[in-house]
Amino acid sequence: MSGLFTAALAAAAVAAAPHGVHQYDGLALAPAGDRIAAVEAFELADVLEKPHTHLVIRGADGSVLGDLDPCLACDYSGPAWSPDGKALAFVASNRKAGQAALLVLGTSGLKVAANFKGLLATPRWSPDGTTLAVLATADAHKESGATQAGAARVGDIDAKPDERRIAVLPAAGGEVRMVSPDDTFVYEYDWTPDGKGFVATAAQGDGDNNWWIAKLDAIDLATGALREIAAPKTQINAPRVSPDGKTVAFIGGLMSDFGPVGGDLYTAPFDGGAPVNRTPGFKGSFASLSWTRAGLKGVALVGEASTLFAIDAKSWRLAPVWGRPASFAAGDGRVSISADGRRAAAVVQDFAAAPRIEAGPITALTPVTHDNDALTAAGLARSVAWKNEGFDVQGWLLAPLGVQPGKTYPMVVQIHGGPAAAAQPTFLWKGPTYELLAHGYYVFMPNPRAPTARARPSAAPMSRTSAAATCATSWPAWMRWRRSPRSMTSAWGSMATPTAAT
Repeated sequence: MSGLFTAALAAAAVAAAPHGVHQYDGLALAPAGDRIAAVEAFELADVLEKPHTHLVIRGADGSVLGDLDPCLACDYSGPAWSPDGKALAFVASNRKAGQAALLVLGTSGLKVAANFKGLLATPRWSPDGTTLAVLATADAHKESGATQAGAARVGDIDAKPDERRIAVLPAAGGEVRMVSPDDTFVYEYDWTPDGKGFVATAAQGDGDNNWWIAKLDAIDLATGALREIAAPKTQINAPRVSPDGKTVAFIGGLMSDFGPVGGDLYTAPFDGGAPVNRTPGFKGSFASLSWTRAGLKGVALVGEASTLFAIDAKSWRLAPVWGRPASFAAGDGRVSISADGRRAAAVVQDFAAAPRIEAGPITALTPVTHDNDALTAAGLARSVAWKNEGFDVQGWLLAPLGVQPGKTYPMVVQIHGGPAAAAQPTFLWKGPTYELLAHGYYVFMPNPRAPTARARPSAAPMSRTSAAATCATSWPAWMRWRRSPRSMTSAWGSMATPTAAT
Protein backbone atom coordinates (compact mmCIF):
# COMPACT_ATOMS: atom_id res chain seq x y z
CA MET A 1 0.00 0.00 0.00
CA SER A 2 2.87 2.33 0.81
CA GLY A 3 4.31 1.98 -2.69
CA LEU A 4 0.95 2.63 -4.33
CA PHE A 5 0.40 5.72 -2.17
CA THR A 6 3.87 7.08 -2.98
CA ALA A 7 3.32 6.53 -6.69
CA ALA A 8 -0.06 8.24 -6.57
CA LEU A 9 1.44 11.25 -4.83
CA ALA A 10 4.22 11.47 -7.36
CA ALA A 11 1.75 11.37 -10.25
CA ALA A 12 -0.40 14.04 -8.64
CA ALA A 13 2.61 16.27 -8.06
CA VAL A 14 3.64 16.10 -11.72
CA ALA A 15 0.12 16.83 -12.94
CA ALA A 16 -0.73 19.58 -10.45
CA ALA A 17 2.51 21.38 -9.59
CA PRO A 18 2.71 24.14 -8.62
CA HIS A 19 -1.02 24.09 -7.79
CA GLY A 20 -0.84 21.54 -5.00
CA VAL A 21 1.01 21.04 -1.73
CA HIS A 22 1.84 17.97 0.32
CA GLN A 23 0.37 18.69 3.76
CA TYR A 24 1.34 17.32 7.17
CA ASP A 25 -0.90 17.54 10.23
CA GLY A 26 -1.11 16.27 13.80
CA LEU A 27 2.61 15.44 14.01
CA ALA A 28 3.67 13.31 16.99
CA LEU A 29 7.23 12.32 17.85
CA ALA A 30 7.71 8.93 19.53
CA PRO A 31 8.99 9.04 23.15
CA ALA A 32 12.43 7.81 22.08
CA GLY A 33 12.59 10.40 19.29
CA ASP A 34 13.14 7.68 16.69
CA ARG A 35 9.82 7.79 14.78
CA ILE A 36 7.38 10.43 13.59
CA ALA A 37 3.67 9.98 12.95
CA ALA A 38 1.66 12.51 10.95
CA VAL A 39 -1.56 12.79 8.99
CA GLU A 40 -0.59 13.48 5.38
CA ALA A 41 -2.38 14.39 2.16
CA PHE A 42 -1.80 16.03 -1.19
CA GLU A 43 -3.99 19.15 -1.39
CA LEU A 44 -4.96 20.70 -4.72
CA ALA A 45 -5.52 24.44 -5.03
CA ASP A 46 -8.63 24.29 -7.21
CA VAL A 47 -10.50 21.54 -5.36
CA LEU A 48 -12.93 22.59 -2.64
CA GLU A 49 -13.27 19.16 -1.03
CA LYS A 50 -10.79 18.19 1.64
CA PRO A 51 -8.22 15.72 0.33
CA HIS A 52 -8.27 12.16 1.58
CA THR A 53 -5.67 11.64 4.29
CA HIS A 54 -3.27 8.89 5.29
CA LEU A 55 -1.53 8.19 8.60
CA VAL A 56 2.15 7.99 7.76
CA ILE A 57 4.89 6.76 10.09
CA ARG A 58 8.42 7.87 9.35
CA GLY A 59 11.83 7.29 10.78
CA ALA A 60 13.69 10.18 12.38
CA ASP A 61 15.41 10.68 9.02
CA GLY A 62 12.07 11.08 7.21
CA SER A 63 12.02 7.65 5.58
CA VAL A 64 8.54 6.12 5.33
CA LEU A 65 8.15 3.12 7.65
CA GLY A 66 4.39 2.66 7.32
CA ASP A 67 1.37 4.08 5.52
CA LEU A 68 -2.05 3.46 7.09
CA ASP A 69 -5.37 4.03 5.34
CA PRO A 70 -7.81 1.43 6.73
CA CYS A 71 -10.97 3.45 5.99
CA LEU A 72 -11.38 5.01 2.55
CA ALA A 73 -14.38 7.04 3.77
CA CYS A 74 -12.54 8.40 6.83
CA ASP A 75 -10.32 11.27 7.84
CA TYR A 76 -7.60 10.64 10.40
CA SER A 77 -6.48 12.77 13.33
CA GLY A 78 -4.78 12.83 16.71
CA PRO A 79 -1.90 10.33 16.47
CA ALA A 80 -0.56 9.66 19.99
CA TRP A 81 2.27 7.34 21.00
CA SER A 82 2.05 5.14 24.08
CA PRO A 83 4.53 5.97 26.87
CA ASP A 84 6.77 3.03 25.89
CA GLY A 85 6.55 3.90 22.18
CA LYS A 86 5.29 0.43 21.25
CA ALA A 87 1.79 1.50 20.19
CA LEU A 88 0.20 4.39 18.31
CA ALA A 89 -3.43 5.47 18.79
CA PHE A 90 -5.33 7.67 16.33
CA VAL A 91 -8.89 8.57 15.37
CA ALA A 92 -10.67 7.62 12.14
CA SER A 93 -13.77 9.75 11.47
CA ASN A 94 -16.49 9.02 8.94
CA ARG A 95 -18.35 12.31 9.13
CA LYS A 96 -21.01 11.45 6.57
CA ALA A 97 -22.00 8.43 8.63
CA GLY A 98 -21.62 10.25 11.95
CA GLN A 99 -19.25 7.54 13.19
CA ALA A 100 -15.75 7.53 14.62
CA ALA A 101 -13.31 4.84 15.67
CA LEU A 102 -10.28 4.83 17.94
CA LEU A 103 -7.59 2.71 16.30
CA VAL A 104 -4.41 1.35 17.86
CA LEU A 105 -1.36 0.15 15.94
CA GLY A 106 0.69 -2.17 18.14
CA THR A 107 3.18 -4.98 17.85
CA SER A 108 0.40 -7.34 16.75
CA GLY A 109 -0.92 -5.01 14.05
CA LEU A 110 -3.78 -2.55 13.67
CA LYS A 111 -6.98 -3.02 15.65
CA VAL A 112 -10.15 -1.09 16.46
CA ALA A 113 -10.08 -0.22 20.17
CA ALA A 114 -13.57 1.33 20.06
CA ASN A 115 -16.34 2.35 17.69
CA PHE A 116 -18.36 5.43 18.62
CA LYS A 117 -21.45 7.20 17.30
CA GLY A 118 -20.41 10.84 17.26
CA LEU A 119 -17.07 12.64 17.33
CA LEU A 120 -13.75 11.59 18.87
CA ALA A 121 -10.68 13.78 19.27
CA THR A 122 -7.33 14.10 21.06
CA PRO A 123 -6.54 10.60 22.33
CA ARG A 124 -4.11 10.51 25.28
CA TRP A 125 -2.46 7.52 26.98
CA SER A 126 -2.43 7.21 30.76
CA PRO A 127 1.04 7.49 32.30
CA ASP A 128 1.21 3.70 32.80
CA GLY A 129 -0.03 3.00 29.26
CA THR A 130 -2.98 0.84 30.33
CA THR A 131 -5.81 3.28 29.59
CA LEU A 132 -6.71 5.54 26.68
CA ALA A 133 -8.58 8.80 27.16
CA VAL A 134 -10.30 10.69 24.37
CA LEU A 135 -12.62 13.67 23.93
CA ALA A 136 -16.01 12.26 22.93
CA THR A 137 -19.15 14.01 21.65
CA ALA A 138 -22.01 11.52 21.53
CA ASP A 139 -24.52 11.87 18.66
CA ALA A 140 -22.94 15.16 17.61
CA HIS A 141 -25.10 17.55 15.61
CA LYS A 142 -22.11 19.44 14.18
CA GLU A 143 -18.34 19.68 14.21
CA SER A 144 -16.98 21.14 17.45
CA GLY A 145 -16.05 24.81 17.34
CA ALA A 146 -17.66 28.22 17.05
CA THR A 147 -16.30 28.69 13.53
CA GLN A 148 -17.77 25.41 12.26
CA ALA A 149 -21.08 25.33 10.40
CA GLY A 150 -24.02 25.21 12.78
CA ALA A 151 -26.56 22.41 12.91
CA ALA A 152 -29.98 22.97 11.35
CA ARG A 153 -32.36 24.39 13.96
CA VAL A 154 -35.42 22.20 13.75
CA GLY A 155 -37.78 20.99 16.46
CA ASP A 156 -37.06 22.21 19.98
CA ILE A 157 -34.51 25.00 19.57
CA ASP A 158 -33.83 24.90 23.32
CA ALA A 159 -32.66 21.30 23.13
CA LYS A 160 -29.53 20.34 25.03
CA PRO A 161 -26.37 21.36 23.15
CA ASP A 162 -23.59 18.97 22.22
CA GLU A 163 -21.23 18.37 25.13
CA ARG A 164 -17.69 17.13 24.55
CA ARG A 165 -16.63 14.93 27.44
CA ILE A 166 -13.54 13.08 28.56
CA ALA A 167 -14.06 9.35 28.00
CA VAL A 168 -11.78 6.40 28.75
CA LEU A 169 -11.36 2.79 27.67
CA PRO A 170 -8.81 0.02 28.20
CA ALA A 171 -5.80 0.41 25.91
CA ALA A 172 -6.42 -3.16 24.73
CA GLY A 173 -9.89 -2.09 23.59
CA GLY A 174 -13.31 -2.21 25.18
CA GLU A 175 -16.29 -0.16 26.25
CA VAL A 176 -16.08 3.63 26.16
CA ARG A 177 -16.90 5.09 29.57
CA MET A 178 -17.82 8.76 29.89
CA VAL A 179 -15.98 10.42 32.78
CA SER A 180 -16.53 14.19 32.89
CA PRO A 181 -20.00 15.65 33.69
CA ASP A 182 -22.66 15.57 30.97
CA ASP A 183 -23.40 19.31 31.27
CA THR A 184 -19.82 20.45 30.70
CA PHE A 185 -17.89 20.95 27.44
CA VAL A 186 -14.18 20.06 27.67
CA TYR A 187 -11.84 21.97 25.35
CA GLU A 188 -8.43 20.61 26.34
CA TYR A 189 -7.17 18.17 28.93
CA ASP A 190 -4.11 16.47 30.37
CA TRP A 191 -3.63 13.38 32.55
CA THR A 192 -2.35 13.88 36.08
CA PRO A 193 1.00 12.12 36.61
CA ASP A 194 -0.52 9.57 39.04
CA GLY A 195 -3.07 8.53 36.39
CA LYS A 196 -5.98 9.14 38.78
CA GLY A 197 -7.59 12.00 36.89
CA PHE A 198 -7.27 14.98 34.60
CA VAL A 199 -6.91 18.72 34.43
CA ALA A 200 -9.07 20.41 31.82
CA THR A 201 -10.23 23.71 30.42
CA ALA A 202 -14.01 23.44 30.44
CA ALA A 203 -17.26 25.39 30.56
CA GLN A 204 -20.84 24.47 31.29
CA GLY A 205 -23.42 24.71 28.52
CA ASP A 206 -22.87 25.34 24.83
CA GLY A 207 -19.22 24.78 24.02
CA ASP A 208 -19.32 27.07 20.98
CA ASN A 209 -20.47 30.04 23.05
CA ASN A 210 -18.68 29.63 26.36
CA TRP A 211 -15.00 29.04 25.64
CA TRP A 212 -14.24 32.66 26.55
CA ILE A 213 -15.33 31.96 30.15
CA ALA A 214 -13.86 28.46 30.48
CA LYS A 215 -12.36 27.53 33.85
CA LEU A 216 -9.47 25.32 34.89
CA ASP A 217 -10.86 22.13 36.45
CA ALA A 218 -9.70 18.86 37.95
CA ILE A 219 -11.72 15.75 37.04
CA ASP A 220 -11.53 12.48 38.98
CA LEU A 221 -11.09 9.37 36.84
CA ALA A 222 -13.02 7.02 39.12
CA THR A 223 -16.06 9.18 39.94
CA GLY A 224 -16.10 11.88 37.28
CA ALA A 225 -16.34 14.52 40.01
CA LEU A 226 -15.33 17.97 38.83
CA ARG A 227 -13.45 20.40 41.08
CA GLU A 228 -12.59 23.97 40.11
CA ILE A 229 -8.87 24.71 40.30
CA ALA A 230 -9.06 28.33 39.14
CA ALA A 231 -11.34 30.75 37.30
CA PRO A 232 -8.92 33.06 35.44
CA LYS A 233 -10.15 36.38 34.10
CA THR A 234 -8.47 35.64 30.77
CA GLN A 235 -9.03 32.95 28.16
CA ILE A 236 -6.93 29.86 28.85
CA ASN A 237 -5.17 27.21 26.79
CA ALA A 238 -2.73 24.31 27.05
CA PRO A 239 -3.21 23.04 30.64
CA ARG A 240 -0.14 21.04 31.69
CA VAL A 241 0.48 19.33 35.05
CA SER A 242 3.94 19.35 36.64
CA PRO A 243 5.66 15.94 37.04
CA ASP A 244 5.10 16.06 40.80
CA GLY A 245 1.39 16.77 40.30
CA LYS A 246 1.40 19.89 42.47
CA THR A 247 1.20 22.65 39.84
CA VAL A 248 -0.77 23.33 36.69
CA ALA A 249 0.70 25.59 34.01
CA PHE A 250 -1.39 27.19 31.27
CA ILE A 251 -1.40 30.04 28.77
CA GLY A 252 -3.65 32.94 29.69
CA GLY A 253 -4.52 35.99 27.61
CA LEU A 254 -7.09 37.81 25.54
CA MET A 255 -7.84 35.42 22.68
CA SER A 256 -10.25 35.08 19.79
CA ASP A 257 -12.14 31.89 18.92
CA PHE A 258 -10.82 28.61 20.30
CA GLY A 259 -7.74 27.72 18.28
CA PRO A 260 -5.52 30.82 17.99
CA VAL A 261 -3.41 30.77 21.17
CA GLY A 262 -1.52 33.67 22.70
CA GLY A 263 -0.71 35.06 26.12
CA ASP A 264 1.47 34.79 29.20
CA LEU A 265 2.57 31.74 31.16
CA TYR A 266 0.46 31.23 34.29
CA THR A 267 0.50 28.64 37.04
CA ALA A 268 -2.01 27.60 39.69
CA PRO A 269 -1.77 25.06 42.53
CA PHE A 270 -3.42 21.77 41.59
CA ASP A 271 -5.24 21.87 44.93
CA GLY A 272 -6.75 25.22 43.92
CA GLY A 273 -5.85 28.87 44.27
CA ALA A 274 -5.33 32.14 42.44
CA PRO A 275 -3.35 31.90 39.16
CA VAL A 276 0.03 33.63 39.06
CA ASN A 277 1.46 35.27 35.93
CA ARG A 278 5.00 33.92 35.66
CA THR A 279 6.00 36.10 32.70
CA PRO A 280 4.83 39.66 33.48
CA GLY A 281 6.32 42.15 31.04
CA PHE A 282 7.52 39.42 28.69
CA LYS A 283 7.80 40.89 25.20
CA GLY A 284 6.36 37.91 23.49
CA SER A 285 3.35 35.63 23.48
CA PHE A 286 3.25 31.92 24.31
CA ALA A 287 1.55 29.54 21.89
CA SER A 288 2.24 26.10 23.39
CA LEU A 289 3.61 24.36 26.50
CA SER A 290 5.15 20.97 27.28
CA TRP A 291 5.88 19.81 30.83
CA THR A 292 7.52 16.43 31.33
CA ARG A 293 10.24 15.02 33.56
CA ALA A 294 12.66 16.54 31.06
CA GLY A 295 11.42 20.00 32.11
CA LEU A 296 9.03 22.76 31.13
CA LYS A 297 9.31 24.13 27.62
CA GLY A 298 7.25 26.62 25.67
CA VAL A 299 7.08 28.11 22.20
CA ALA A 300 6.40 31.84 22.03
CA LEU A 301 6.11 34.41 19.29
CA VAL A 302 8.73 37.08 19.99
CA GLY A 303 8.59 39.82 17.39
CA GLU A 304 8.86 38.04 14.06
CA ALA A 305 10.36 34.82 15.43
CA SER A 306 8.80 31.68 16.85
CA THR A 307 11.09 30.90 19.78
CA LEU A 308 11.49 27.75 21.87
CA PHE A 309 12.24 28.45 25.53
CA ALA A 310 13.47 26.18 28.29
CA ILE A 311 11.72 27.42 31.42
CA ASP A 312 13.11 27.12 34.94
CA ALA A 313 10.11 26.06 37.03
CA LYS A 314 11.64 27.54 40.21
CA SER A 315 12.93 30.95 39.11
CA TRP A 316 10.69 31.14 35.99
CA ARG A 317 13.61 32.38 33.93
CA LEU A 318 13.32 31.85 30.18
CA ALA A 319 16.30 30.46 28.27
CA PRO A 320 15.89 30.63 24.47
CA VAL A 321 16.86 27.42 22.68
CA TRP A 322 16.28 28.77 19.16
CA GLY A 323 14.13 31.23 17.28
CA ARG A 324 13.42 32.00 13.65
CA PRO A 325 10.77 33.65 11.48
CA ALA A 326 8.73 30.58 10.58
CA SER A 327 5.52 28.82 11.57
CA PHE A 328 5.77 25.63 13.62
CA ALA A 329 3.02 23.06 14.18
CA ALA A 330 2.63 19.70 15.88
CA GLY A 331 -0.31 17.68 17.13
CA ASP A 332 0.05 18.83 20.71
CA GLY A 333 1.43 22.33 20.39
CA ARG A 334 3.99 23.90 18.16
CA VAL A 335 6.74 21.31 18.66
CA SER A 336 6.67 17.62 19.61
CA ILE A 337 9.45 16.70 22.06
CA SER A 338 10.91 13.30 23.00
CA ALA A 339 10.56 11.95 26.54
CA ASP A 340 14.14 12.83 27.46
CA GLY A 341 13.80 16.35 26.03
CA ARG A 342 16.75 15.91 23.68
CA ARG A 343 15.01 15.54 20.33
CA ALA A 344 12.11 17.33 18.68
CA ALA A 345 10.06 17.46 15.49
CA ALA A 346 7.60 19.87 13.91
CA VAL A 347 5.93 20.83 10.66
CA VAL A 348 7.68 24.02 9.55
CA GLN A 349 6.90 26.54 6.84
CA ASP A 350 7.59 30.17 6.02
CA PHE A 351 7.00 32.64 3.22
CA ALA A 352 9.85 31.18 1.16
CA ALA A 353 9.50 27.43 1.81
CA ALA A 354 6.47 25.12 1.73
CA PRO A 355 5.57 22.80 4.63
CA ARG A 356 8.11 20.15 5.55
CA ILE A 357 8.82 18.02 8.59
CA GLU A 358 11.91 19.06 10.51
CA ALA A 359 13.45 16.84 13.17
CA GLY A 360 16.64 16.19 15.05
CA PRO A 361 18.38 17.36 18.20
CA ILE A 362 16.15 19.89 19.95
CA THR A 363 18.78 22.58 19.42
CA ALA A 364 19.09 22.06 15.67
CA LEU A 365 16.06 20.85 13.70
CA THR A 366 16.68 20.09 10.02
CA PRO A 367 14.31 19.15 7.15
CA VAL A 368 13.70 15.41 6.81
CA THR A 369 10.93 15.51 4.17
CA HIS A 370 11.29 17.00 0.72
CA ASP A 371 7.90 16.53 -0.96
CA ASN A 372 7.50 20.28 -1.55
CA ASP A 373 11.08 21.26 -2.31
CA ALA A 374 10.30 22.10 -5.94
CA LEU A 375 7.67 24.71 -5.03
CA THR A 376 8.68 28.36 -5.24
CA ALA A 377 7.52 31.36 -3.25
CA ALA A 378 4.78 33.65 -4.54
CA GLY A 379 6.57 36.80 -3.36
CA LEU A 380 9.27 38.28 -1.17
CA ALA A 381 8.67 38.97 2.52
CA ARG A 382 10.20 41.56 4.83
CA SER A 383 9.57 42.05 8.53
CA VAL A 384 8.80 45.64 9.52
CA ALA A 385 8.88 46.94 13.11
CA TRP A 386 7.81 50.33 14.48
CA LYS A 387 6.31 52.02 17.53
CA ASN A 388 2.85 53.50 17.85
CA GLU A 389 1.49 55.18 20.99
CA GLY A 390 3.94 53.31 23.17
CA PHE A 391 3.32 49.94 21.59
CA ASP A 392 5.92 47.81 19.83
CA VAL A 393 4.36 46.79 16.52
CA GLN A 394 5.58 44.31 13.92
CA GLY A 395 4.21 43.36 10.55
CA TRP A 396 5.02 41.64 7.28
CA LEU A 397 5.40 43.45 3.98
CA LEU A 398 4.99 41.09 1.03
CA ALA A 399 6.18 42.14 -2.42
CA PRO A 400 5.17 40.50 -5.70
CA LEU A 401 7.86 38.86 -7.77
CA GLY A 402 9.57 40.89 -10.46
CA VAL A 403 9.26 44.34 -8.85
CA GLN A 404 10.87 47.03 -11.00
CA PRO A 405 12.76 49.85 -9.23
CA GLY A 406 11.05 53.23 -9.56
CA LYS A 407 7.69 51.78 -10.53
CA THR A 408 4.63 52.38 -8.32
CA TYR A 409 2.56 49.39 -7.20
CA PRO A 410 -0.82 49.14 -5.47
CA MET A 411 -0.89 47.77 -1.94
CA VAL A 412 -3.56 46.11 0.19
CA VAL A 413 -3.44 46.22 4.00
CA GLN A 414 -4.78 42.99 5.47
CA ILE A 415 -6.39 43.60 8.87
CA HIS A 416 -6.78 40.21 10.51
CA GLY A 417 -9.63 39.37 12.86
CA GLY A 418 -9.44 39.75 16.60
CA PRO A 419 -9.50 40.56 19.44
CA ALA A 420 -6.00 39.10 19.22
CA ALA A 421 -4.18 37.22 16.50
CA ALA A 422 -0.97 37.34 14.48
CA ALA A 423 0.00 36.92 10.84
CA GLN A 424 2.91 34.50 10.84
CA PRO A 425 5.15 33.26 8.02
CA THR A 426 3.23 30.69 5.98
CA PHE A 427 3.77 29.43 2.47
CA LEU A 428 1.34 31.16 0.10
CA TRP A 429 0.09 28.98 -2.71
CA LYS A 430 -3.65 29.73 -2.89
CA GLY A 431 -6.19 32.14 -1.47
CA PRO A 432 -6.67 35.94 -1.57
CA THR A 433 -3.15 36.93 -0.47
CA TYR A 434 -1.58 34.62 -3.05
CA GLU A 435 -3.85 36.01 -5.78
CA LEU A 436 -3.01 39.60 -4.87
CA LEU A 437 0.72 38.89 -5.12
CA ALA A 438 0.21 37.05 -8.40
CA HIS A 439 -1.56 40.12 -9.80
CA GLY A 440 1.21 42.54 -8.84
CA TYR A 441 -0.03 43.87 -5.47
CA TYR A 442 2.02 44.48 -2.38
CA VAL A 443 0.34 43.10 0.77
CA PHE A 444 0.98 44.54 4.21
CA MET A 445 0.01 42.46 7.26
CA PRO A 446 0.40 44.38 10.55
CA ASN A 447 0.49 42.53 13.86
CA PRO A 448 -0.54 45.29 16.26
CA ARG A 449 -2.59 43.56 18.87
CA ALA A 450 -1.67 42.08 22.21
CA PRO A 451 -1.30 39.53 23.55
CA THR A 452 -0.55 37.48 20.44
CA ALA A 453 1.55 39.82 18.33
CA ARG A 454 3.76 41.62 20.86
CA ALA A 455 3.66 42.31 24.56
CA ARG A 456 1.92 45.30 26.06
CA PRO A 457 4.10 48.21 27.22
CA SER A 458 3.00 47.28 30.77
CA ALA A 459 2.00 44.09 32.53
CA ALA A 460 -1.67 45.08 32.52
CA PRO A 461 -3.82 42.98 30.18
CA MET A 462 -5.15 44.71 27.13
CA SER A 463 -8.91 45.14 27.01
CA ARG A 464 -10.99 44.16 24.01
CA THR A 465 -11.66 47.83 23.26
CA SER A 466 -8.03 48.94 23.45
CA ALA A 467 -6.93 45.96 21.36
CA ALA A 468 -9.26 46.97 18.56
CA ALA A 469 -8.21 50.61 18.88
CA THR A 470 -4.55 49.68 18.52
CA CYS A 471 -5.41 47.77 15.35
CA ALA A 472 -7.24 50.79 13.95
CA THR A 473 -4.52 53.33 14.72
CA SER A 474 -1.28 51.44 14.11
CA TRP A 475 -1.31 50.64 10.44
CA PRO A 476 -2.52 54.06 9.16
CA ALA A 477 0.46 55.74 10.87
CA TRP A 478 2.85 53.41 9.08
CA MET A 479 0.96 53.87 5.82
CA ARG A 480 1.21 57.68 5.97
CA TRP A 481 4.96 57.35 6.36
CA ARG A 482 5.41 54.92 3.48
CA ARG A 483 2.78 55.97 0.96
CA SER A 484 3.75 57.44 -2.38
CA PRO A 485 1.49 60.23 -3.74
CA ARG A 486 0.81 58.11 -6.80
CA SER A 487 0.18 54.84 -4.99
CA MET A 488 -3.15 53.20 -4.33
CA THR A 489 -3.83 51.61 -0.95
CA SER A 490 -6.81 49.52 0.08
CA ALA A 491 -7.67 47.70 3.27
CA TRP A 492 -9.51 44.46 3.83
CA GLY A 493 -9.95 42.09 6.72
CA SER A 494 -11.90 39.17 8.04
CA MET A 495 -13.79 41.38 10.48
CA ALA A 496 -13.99 44.59 8.47
CA THR A 497 -15.70 45.72 5.28
CA PRO A 498 -13.17 46.45 2.52
CA THR A 499 -12.64 50.17 2.07
CA ALA A 500 -12.29 52.14 -1.10
CA ALA A 501 -8.83 53.02 -2.37
CA THR A 502 -7.29 56.09 -0.77
